[in-house]
Formats: sequence, C-alpha cells, structure tokens
Amino acid sequence: MKNIVFCLLLSLMLSSCDKDSSSEYLGNSSGSGVAGSTATILTYKGFIYTVDNNYLRTLSLLDPSHPVEVSSIFLGEGIETIFAYEDHLYLGTRNGIQLYNISNGAKPVFTGNSFHFPARDPVVVDGVLAYSTTNWGSEDGNGGGTLSVISVVNKNNPITINQLNQEYPCGLGLSGDILYVCNARYGLNVYRTNSNGELNFIKNLPTDPVYDCIAYDKLLICQTKSGIWLFNIEDKANPVFVQRINN
Repeated sequence: MKNIVFCLLLSLMLSSCDKDSSSEYLGNSSGSGVAGSTATILTYKGFIYTVDNNYLRTLSLLDPSHPVEVSSIFLGEGIETIFAYEDHLYLGTRNGIQLYNISNGAKPVFTGNSFHFPARDPVVVDGVLAYSTTNWGSEDGNGGGTLSVISVVNKNNPITINQLNQEYPCGLGLSGDILYVCNARYGLNVYRTNSNGELNFIKNLPTDPVYDCIAYDKLLICQTKSGIWLFNIEDKANPVFVQRINN
C-alpha cells in the first residue's frame, strides 16, 4: 500500500512539470528530486527505460499511448535500480554500478562499471559525482552498510573516492549540496557534499523506519514503514517535519 501511495504522490507532482523537461521522470520509488535511487522504471527524453533483474528494456514514447519496445539488453542477474542523468543511465546492481550511454536513446551502450562486494546498490548522480549506498544483512542489528562517493568523470572507469559506514542505508536523495540518506530504523542522515567528494555530517533525524526519499523543490518526501513523511527543506540542511500520510 505504501508503494502505491508513494507512486501516486510522485505522479501528481510530475503531472505539473514541463513535459519537455530533460529531467522528466516516473519511477516506482524515487530518491533525488524527480529522479530516483531505488526506481526500476523511468521515462527520459522520449523513452521508457526499465530493469527487471535480468534485462534493460527500452520503449519508445513517439506515440505515448502506444509505447513500442525498441531494444532489450540481457544484463545477467542482480540488476536492481535505474537512474538517468544527462546522457547516461546508472544501473544499481548487487555487484556495483553499470553505466550506459543513451545519446542514442533507443540503443543504450555500455560504457563502464564500478564494482563492490555483493549488496544492494541504489544510486543518484549530480555533475561528475555519483552517490551510492550498499547494505547487507538485516536492519534489526545484524546488518550494516556503506555510503560511497564515486567519480564518474571517466564514464569508462568510475572510481570510488570516498566511503563512510552507515547503519543500514537504503534509498538516498540530493537537493543542491545536501545529501539525504535513508537509514531504515536508524532514521535519516543529512550530509553536506562538495566537489572534492567530501561528506560532512550535519544531523540525524529520527523517523519511522525510512527506506526512500524524494527531494522535490522545497519538499522532502520520505517513504517509511508507516506511510509517507513530508519535510519542509526550504533550509535544505535542516528539514522540518510537516505531516504524515499513514498507510
């Protein structure tokens, strides 16, 4: 139920966006503005891109009422999330991040990857830096995770340049130079970022178990175990709780 509410809220927001925007996006859950860290489907520059564990599929929206599949790429097992930024797709997998060039939107082309040991891997991107979380085990105290900063200056060779331990990180989102990390039952961690890949911890916000978030204009929308939590982020570094939409 919470995923349905989350998608509906996102869809309503996007319906008010400029349909010609290069950042037009729709996912089943999201993390950064109107682009997501834990989504498995998105629209971008006239195409639908979706991952289903084994395949990256591309559908043309030339006729939006009748999408047509134009490519299907077998990726192997473990593809979990998809994020679009500029002319690349960033696929979060159990073993790292895979990059695909979509300059020709109908034919994604593999450009590079960044490996890690098997773990869930949501990702968001801003400029030449990608931010990714991995977690393992369970959030009840038997798990753990990391927050990584990855340089994507060279799309053929993404390099991890910074890494911090987290309790149990899940989805994440960006608003300007502020990064929000959903840390399950440990709440929401807030960091300030910079162009060198440094992460400066600002605060932790106690919440119900939180798994994903969208930073959208002056609103931070968080998907939690109990429902949707809304925060005002006019002051991005200091989210202020607004209301809760229960499951």
